[in-house]
Amino acid sequence: MNEKTECIGGVKIDLTHYSGQDYYSDGPIEDSILNSLVTGQEDHFLKKSSKFAVLYHLSDIRHNIIEWYPFIGTENVLEIGSGCGAVTGAIAERVKNVTCVELSKKTVYDQCE
Repeated sequence: MNEKTECIGGVKIDLTHYSGQDYYSDGPIEDSILNSLVTGQEDHFLKKSSKFAVLYHLSDIRHNIIEWYPFIGTENVLEIGSGCGAVTGAIAERVKNVTCVELSKKTVYDQCE
């Protein structure tokens, strides 16, 4: 990896065009969501929180948004505005590759593999 690339949770992030300024974020709740994932407490966090952002990002029902699409498993998908990846995972389970474009980088946990 070069200085413009990071690996977070096994996902390679290319920062070549990242300006250093986050143009979109759900705010501090993103830190809490990420922390729950890092510590393996996302189910507990989802059950105890009443915040929409937590439900949107952690609920398994988010997969329903693309359930209808007839992927065949060989597609390369470009997702514009992937955010925290609430839909990205659902897409990634059904296609060959997902490339995401996002305007913000919010990193609390950096694990390069």
